[in-house]
Amino acid sequence: MGRSDGALYLREPITQPYLAGVKDASSFFEVDPCRLPHTYRRSADNAFSGIPAFSKAITIYPSQWKLSDRHRCRPVIKEVNPLACKWLIDTYRPRIIYLIRHPAAVAESFCKMGWDGKQFKSRFTEQTLVAENFGYEPFTASFWSEIGALQAVVLRLALAYLNGYQDSRIVKYEDLCYDPITVFRRLYEFAELQWSSRVEKDIVRHSASNHPNATGAYDVYRDSLAMAEKWKTDVPKEKIAEIKEAYLSFSPAFYREEEWNCS
Repeated sequence: MGRSDGALYLREPITQPYLAGVKDASSFFEVDPCRLPHTYRRSADNAFSGIPAFSKAITIYPSQWKLSDRHRCRPVIKEVNPLACKWLIDTYRPRIIYLIRHPAAVAESFCKMGWDGKQFKSRFTEQTLVAENFGYEPFTASFWSEIGALQAVVLRLALAYLNGYQDSRIVKYEDLCYDPITVFRRLYEFAELQWSSRVEKDIVRHSASNHPNATGAYDVYRDSLAMAEKWKTDVPKEKIAEIKEAYLSFSPAFYREEEWNCS
């Protein structure tokens, strides 16, 4: 999305300055507007105002930010905290493309990144855990079951906000992998971003890499067809079973029983 001629692309402009300024911070946490860190709010204000007050790692396409062209472009922001969804909607009223992925693939990613501690207590305040009574306690014996429960709960919270918000679209990662041109064209139309032959070629090039196993944190070259179901071979079957049992126990709206077949 950030490659459009009409985009001012920012990659995690809220999360990255926050992580750099707060020791042992998490990128994925409950956002309480009354206790929001100053860095988080200031970075969000700059991002949604289209002010490039960020490092080169965030403003990765500097040519987009020329003063002569900036007035006709719009910020395209990639962020990673689904628990900030309500605050972002209430504060900035953005168009939101909410990307979801198979819970087993997400669990594998968390494990590889070393994010395998207590999932609920590291993301929510104690007050929220008591007040909401999510019902996750039976799944805290292992990381794999708890991350399954967490994803189901977070998805339910996000959908509660997004389903009543017209300027939003929910997109499955797997659909992007299987048919990137069709899905991206639909998203460009929703975002009112300019589609071009160059953009189409870029999407094809980025979706047909010969290195399907690349795991770089910001690597955008993938063999998309291989990536869609990579979890089936990379995650041990007994771990998949743990994730599945916990996740499905919450009756989620996406990734139901039929989407867990490993054969």
